[in-house]
Amino acid sequence: MVTEKFKKFLNLYSIQFLYSFGHVFAFSLLFLYLFKVGFSNLEIAVFSTLRFVSVVIILFFIKTVNFRKAITTGIVLKSFYLAAFACFIAGFEVIQLYVIAIITGIVIFIFWTPYNIRFFGFGNNGNNAFMGSIIFLLWPILNVFIPVTAGFLARDFGFAAVFLITATITLSSSVFVKRAGKDEPLPFDIKKTLRNSDGVRTLNMLEGIFEGIMWTAVPLATISFITSEVDYGIFFSFLGLFGALAAVVLARMSDRMKKRTIFIYPTVILLGISTILAAFSNTLILWAIANAAIAFVWALVSPFQVAIVLDKSKNLVDSMAAREFFMNLGRFFGGIIAITSLLLFGLSEYSLVVAGIAMLLYAVVIHLKKLYFEVATKR
Repeated sequence: MVTEKFKKFLNLYSIQFLYSFGHVFAFSLLFLYLFKVGFSNLEIAVFSTLRFVSVVIILFFIKTVNFRKAITTGIVLKSFYLAAFACFIAGFEVIQLYVIAIITGIVIFIFWTPYNIRFFGFGNNGNNAFMGSIIFLLWPILNVFIPVTAGFLARDFGFAAVFLITATITLSSSVFVKRAGKDEPLPFDIKKTLRNSDGVRTLNMLEGIFEGIMWTAVPLATISFITSEVDYGIFFSFLGLFGALAAVVLARMSDRMKKRTIFIYPTVILLGISTILAAFSNTLILWAIANAAIAFVWALVSPFQVAIVLDKSKNLVDSMAAREFFMNLGRFFGGIIAITSLLLFGLSEYSLVVAGIAMLLYAVVIHLKKLYFEVATKR
């Protein structure tokens, strides 16, 4: 018999499925599209980096988030800016792009913070990593078939069709909001939120730096190898499913054993090394192999990174809000590093060296902070 709680969880996950479906459909080709309509690599990199500024700022002004209103507003705003990509106003193209970037940052906070709070509220301390793997599992699966589909669609019907379709798909996720659980206010106190994130702030920052670099440098660098819509989509579909099933299995094992370090140390170190090596890939074959390795290990690491936050959480609302704050602050710095690489060397991919170092430092910080020392001694 399906319980009411499980029905609410399915409705909540349906929101994420449609929202993520629309996001991957649009963003898998976005940098190539911006390049083709005339934006420079630097302008695209600045756009990518600006997305994370408003996330950090907005936390200082929001005191309470209403779950349904926040999620619905996030969905509507995202649908709006996705549709706005379809047509740039002549003479105001760069301004429009940067305004979209700021709206994107607002959406990141008002959608994902209440969503994550509600999602992880369905779990418990015994399955933190497993819940993390469920929320992250969707992305590599969607990335298997959506980018190549979007590539064919863009080739045959134009990029405008891609963005209008994704805006419609994203908006359709609002149908499930009311069914995803009760409408409750989520109070935020920035000082209390930051104080309750003690022990994981540095880790969230390092994770954010890694993502900020990867989300900016990789799609930009790929344009230097591929400029065909279909081939670009095929490339990112190729990266899609690596490690997804292994992430679920390993995360579940880690939840049962409570020895996260058995998995965290080797995977994070391997991710750091593979990312550093990817920076020096000078052919499409090497670039594809290097990024496939990163995609595989990254899928293994991601559930553990959110599990660390949940394991150390004193309050779920504060933990998720603080995670968004520090991760997006890190993403902003990561974007700045990618821009710096672009300005100094004319290549964004050299910033992957710093992304790799960030992951190696991630392992060092876990060790120095002894985050799982108490668990080990209790056992």
